Amino acid sequence: MRRCLLAGATLSFLAAATGAISEQADDLVLTLVEPCRLLDTRERAAGRPEPLPIYGPPQLRPGVARSFLVAGQCGVPASAVAVQLNVVATQPAGRGYLVAYPADAIGPATWSLDFERARQAAANAVVVGVGSGGFDLIARRSATHLVVDVVGYYARRGQVRSAGNPQPQPSISR
Repeated sequence: MRRCLLAGATLSFLAAATGAISEQADDLVLTLVEPCRLLDTRERAAGRPEPLPIYGPPQLRPGVARSFLVAGQCGVPASAVAVQLNVVATQPAGRGYLVAYPADAIGPATWSLDFERARQAAANAVVVGVGSGGFDLIARRSATHLVVDVVGYYARRGQVRSAGNPQPQPSISR
């Protein structure tokens, strides 16, 4: 597990632009975790050897929000303020976009990922705030399958904890 201090101004700008984090972002520490498949909405082929994701089908339908609990999953502690994700829209039915936002919040006016054509995959790194232990995803204009990997989380300095170690860890600035 690697930790780094992200400049508060940088994260504040990112958070304000995307609606990812509603609180002051100074002194947040990014802790990288082993990539963990949180979501894969594609149908699982018989005999596929890779491990099952935490969340699976169905695909996201346009205009229908879907909630995902992330605290306690994939090495993300309850103290996490936001998570760093790799998000892939795959097999979209047509042109559309994806909005990610904290659970129990109103979705922002900006989007996290757009996909231009039917059946063409699109990917993006996404930072989304954690509300009530999770976040929501909503597809706009077109249905799509999603593959989402957790690659890190943000927590306040002094509150950085791994899911397997309940003791606070000192932050390492790089």
